[in-house]
This record gives sequence, structure tokens and C-alpha cells, in this order.
Amino acid sequence: TTAKQWIREGRIGKVKLMQATIGWKADPVYNKRLFDPALGGGSLYDLGIYPLEVLPYLVDEKILDMDAFVARHSTGVDDLVSMNLQLESCIANLQCSFTTKMPEDAYIYGEDGYIRLPKMHFGSRAELYNSADECIDSFDSGEENGFVYEVAEVVRCIENGLLESPICPHQMTIDAARITSEVLHLR
Repeated sequence: TTAKQWIREGRIGKVKLMQATIGWKADPVYNKRLFDPALGGGSLYDLGIYPLEVLPYLVDEKILDMDAFVARHSTGVDDLVSMNLQLESCIANLQCSFTTKMPEDAYIYGEDGYIRLPKMHFGSRAELYNSADECIDSFDSGEENGFVYEVAEVVRCIENGLLESPICPHQMTIDAARITSEVLHLR
């Protein structure tokens, strides 16, 4: 991705901090599944998984440690999650909720600037800022459906006889599942 390339090129210097929020107010009648523990409801599964997978991917680092706080809906599912992650060379904060409207953006802060990913779960836009808060580069694919990238990668892997994507290896998904499980078992 463009943001990952900017990080590799050192355009924001050494990454120190990543932040992401994603949340909106879901209608419990229309979005009944989100509120039902038997149907896999909760904000972390539906929303928090995006920054939980994207942030470590962007810096090519594993999550070493995690601390989290969970607010539960009356149905028992997580409706607000706040996580602090320790990666190999930086830290990350993420929050997700389906009962609180939040910006759906991610920020990657380096010593010399930062990257903003508007509507980060779409994966279609990136903005590069210098230390004077000036936007010095940007990318916009024009695509509004982030799943097209996942589908394209699956097709590419199938066409090339790959059982695992080098972009999103199995271990990345296993690591995110482990963290998700740890958070959801907090009381």
C-alpha cells in the first residue's frame, strides 16, 4: 500500500505512535446481530479488527504486549473497546464502538511527520504530512469498497497457486485472533 511504502521510504522518519478510532451508532433493530453474543456481536469483531490488523501490517511488526478496557452493552457484547498495544519499536492506541460515533481514521506518527488514513477501513486514501502539518503527498484510489482489495489478493493467490498471501500471512490473522480473544475475555 501507499502508506506502507511511505513508511519504508522513511518519509515520516522513525514511527513512534499509531492511533486509530472507528465507531458509529448502530441501530439495534436494523443491526440486531451486533448486539447479540450468540451471533458474534460486538464492536471488536466488526470494527476493531480493522486497526488491529492494519496498524501492525503497516510497520511490519508484531504486537508484543496489550492492555485493554472493555465497556459492555446490556446484552453482554463489547460496545466500546480501548486498546494500547506495544509493538517492536512503537506503540499503538485504538478505540472502537458501535454505540458511539467516532472518526474512522488512523494516524501513523513518525519523528519527521505523519500519515493520515481517512476512513481507514476502506483502504482507499492516504495523506502524508510533514512536521509543519503540511500535506506533501496524497493517494486516493477512488474505491469506496475496501473488500475489493481483499478479493483481488485472493484471486491473485489462487491464480498463482498460493495457499497463503504474502501480504496477509496466516500468522497475522492468528495474532489478531489471539489479541481479540484476550480482549473479549476481559471483564
